[in-house]
Amino acid sequence: MSALIQGPAWGVSGTSGAVVLNPLRVENSIFAVVDRLLPGVISTTPHARYLGLHGLLRKEAGTRSLESAESTDLIRRCEAVTAAIAIHHDPHLVTLPEAHGESSVKSRLEPDGSINVAKVSAKGEYSKSVTGFYGTYRGPEVVLGIIGPGAAQEPGDRYDDDVVRPALGSILELASRKRVSTDELRDAGHLCPCAAQGDEASWLRDVICGTAGGDNYAVADDARRDTTRIIVRTIGSVGTPVPSLSSAVRHAISYGGPLDQGPYAGIDLAEAWRGLMLRNRSVGAWRNLWWWLVQELTEPQSLAAIADALAAELPEEWVVADLTTKLPPGVAGNDLFPVEEELRAEHPKPTPPYGAAHAGRRRPATRRAKRPGLHGPRRR
Repeated sequence: MSALIQGPAWGVSGTSGAVVLNPLRVENSIFAVVDRLLPGVISTTPHARYLGLHGLLRKEAGTRSLESAESTDLIRRCEAVTAAIAIHHDPHLVTLPEAHGESSVKSRLEPDGSINVAKVSAKGEYSKSVTGFYGTYRGPEVVLGIIGPGAAQEPGDRYDDDVVRPALGSILELASRKRVSTDELRDAGHLCPCAAQGDEASWLRDVICGTAGGDNYAVADDARRDTTRIIVRTIGSVGTPVPSLSSAVRHAISYGGPLDQGPYAGIDLAEAWRGLMLRNRSVGAWRNLWWWLVQELTEPQSLAAIADALAAELPEEWVVADLTTKLPPGVAGNDLFPVEEELRAEHPKPTPPYGAAHAGRRRPATRRAKRPGLHGPRRR
């Protein structure tokens, strides 16, 4: 019996090559370090209001003595209504990615723009997960102290009901409805993920930026506070407006002179972030090479054929040493040059000669970075 495999055998049948670009999990080492340098922060953290929303919902579940299925239903209903509010809120107070499930909710609204709450919040509708997006947030919320550890999932000691309930509590009444009209959704713009203000915004800022205090969170707070200082000092050195904050921070922390002599002097984790950024360039090189190989596997080929195809992409006169020696200089003394960025600008599409260009950098000798929790108490 034979079977036809569409695409690489390690991928899901029928999916595009983008789904199978990382079968070796080369990024896992990066994720592990990020967890240490920025504990409790994930890619969805820009939607910080969900942190308070989930704390509120766990508090409400305890107050009402809800069973597991009932508390899950409450979470899903509130998240679905939140997405519907975001759809109708215009203009947003700040620019954010879509609310969680927003695209799915938008396609499921009634013709007049209202929402059938039970229908849209059902499993498989706005979210395929039984717990909606709470499952994504629960781990970080425990680290941040908003949700307590353990199976009870009670609010953590950093959840502040006196702050969160006045800001978000009205979502509970809307979510209890069978239907919420378009006008009601528009009038509830204060519940949009973009609308954290006043005491709620201050509370979120203290928790996320590591200034909330408490001995139980000292190590994680120190790391987040150092990272926040890096961001703030980058803005101060670059000036405003900053077209892309992530690009500005990545460039400023990765390149230039020793970090203990520039704008990041005195920040313990600055060197660790530089090492992580440069390591990520190396990981990116592996992913670029893998991307290129995946494109070559549109039909079954032997290992030798793939090796020949890879070799054919390299200049004939090169030897192995030329892969790094023919690259532009990346280091002069103790200064690091942005050769990776320059090469990517010149060669935006990864190819074997330049897809792996990032991996050839050699760093200058620098002092060993301190890591939270490994070198004793921090200097104050």
